[in-house]
Amino acid sequence: MGTPIIDDLKDAIDVMIHPTNYGYKTMSIGEGIVKYYKVMLIPMILAIILSVVFMGSAAGVLGMAIGGIAAVAVFINYIIGIPIELLIGAFIVQLIAGNVLKWFKGGFSATFAAYVFAMFPTLLIGWLSPVPILGLLLSIIAAIWSFIVLIFALAKLHNISAGKAFLGLLVTFIIIVVIIVIIALIIGVAFLGALLGSGALGAHAANYTTTAI
Repeated sequence: MGTPIIDDLKDAIDVMIHPTNYGYKTMSIGEGIVKYYKVMLIPMILAIILSVVFMGSAAGVLGMAIGGIAAVAVFINYIIGIPIELLIGAFIVQLIAGNVLKWFKGGFSATFAAYVFAMFPTLLIGWLSPVPILGLLLSIIAAIWSFIVLIFALAKLHNISAGKAFLGLLVTFIIIVVIIVIIALIIGVAFLGALLGSGALGAHAANYTTTAI
């Protein structure tokens, strides 16, 4: 009988190897976060070691500093960054595909559980990302693999087809992009208007000064 962490790692490997027929189960937010931390522990340690080795390879104090900063950044990302990303990603998808479009039949806990399951390929492969060239290639593969897991996990947990799960993610992505573009345009137009306004004001002040002289 293995330790809980080893058992969760085996479970994560099973998710990665059998994304289409794994027995996905809904978890509460707390259960999902605990499961994530159990699976990420060993990959995080390996990622920290590789970050120090490859990013701190320069000789002297500079190399030690770079390696130390990289290790801290990796630690913070695994402990805080990724869980926040999972919560935000699940919230946005559930809000749009679940609450607005009514395509998802389950609640937020089902969507969040799917995001936790989808993170497993990234955790199990992504710890190699500090390795030059190979790390980049493996990170791309892990991202694609995670997306595939996310589709089938959403389909299973929300009792819908994989196609509908994919469509929900696609529509959510398109809506977010459109919102970002609209916000960027509004800010750009406002900035341009302020810039032109200040230019006109400066020109008016210059003309007034010239006239006064």
